[in-house]
Amino acid sequence: KEVYTVLPYKYKKNLKAFYIVHPTFWTKMMTWWFTTFMAPAIKAKVHTLPGVEYLYSVMARDQLEVPAFVTEYDMTINGLHYFQPDTNST
Repeated sequence: KEVYTVLPYKYKKNLKAFYIVHPTFWTKMMTWWFTTFMAPAIKAKVHTLPGVEYLYSVMARDQLEVPAFVTEYDMTINGLHYFQPDTNST
């Protein structure tokens, strides 16, 4: 809710999708509650992703400025199974 209230109206109006990366169980529960009861208009726009690598399937890598420590955390968690997107598709 706090993130939503911080966004100026023009951004809320034009928001196409909002991605939450590395959500905890609590974050998922609060997001569900907020989007169900407080802001149902944005429910379809809010998506939770288990890692940064899943963002690469919805947007190009060059559109993101992901800090190195976040990518390193993802690689530590996922090890050899870290997602490598097909570079020919973007």
